[in-house]
Amino acid sequence: QCKKAFYLDHGVDFEMFASPINNNNITELANIPKPIIGFIGSIDECNPDIDFLEKVAELLPDMSFVIIGREQTDCSALKTRKNILMLGQKPYDLVPEYGKRFDVALLPLRQSRWAEAVNPLKLKEYLAMGKPVVSTPFPQLREYLDIVYEAKTPKTFAACIKSAISEDSPELIEKRKQKVKDSSWDSKARLVMKELFESDQSG
Repeated sequence: QCKKAFYLDHGVDFEMFASPINNNNITELANIPKPIIGFIGSIDECNPDIDFLEKVAELLPDMSFVIIGREQTDCSALKTRKNILMLGQKPYDLVPEYGKRFDVALLPLRQSRWAEAVNPLKLKEYLAMGKPVVSTPFPQLREYLDIVYEAKTPKTFAACIKSAISEDSPELIEKRKQKVKDSSWDSKARLVMKELFESDQSG
């Protein structure tokens, strides 16, 4: 019944995530062996896929997996692995300071109807930091496949993490940032105002 509609997805606090590290008091990661493979987000039944992530960590025993977020489901299986560190939920203003210390960022979503409709904010935040991203498939990821690694199985996911580390470069870091630079919340607000103005003029 809507006569005029347009799609507006979420923005990202680009300046906050793209800026250099400005807090040297993040001591929790100081002595963790690198490379650091990180996930940021609430831990629930859909995200991340705990069984999947556990298998990936098992395939990469020499890498450190750091998980930051509130536990909303049983995480006991993850906590038994020596190379997985659960750091819990962090204040929002400190989240980028943890993420900037990752070597690779992860989006291991459980494959479900929820994943078919999801548009994770963390993807844009990871890219704003310039981090290589390895993700399981979901429809919204298609427009980022030029800069994001996609994998369907734990084995290919682990291989993509290795590739992400070996292939990373200053040029790729900048390319990832540029991909979401125009997706700031300010740019989204300007787009809404533009649409409202044009609608008012035509109405």
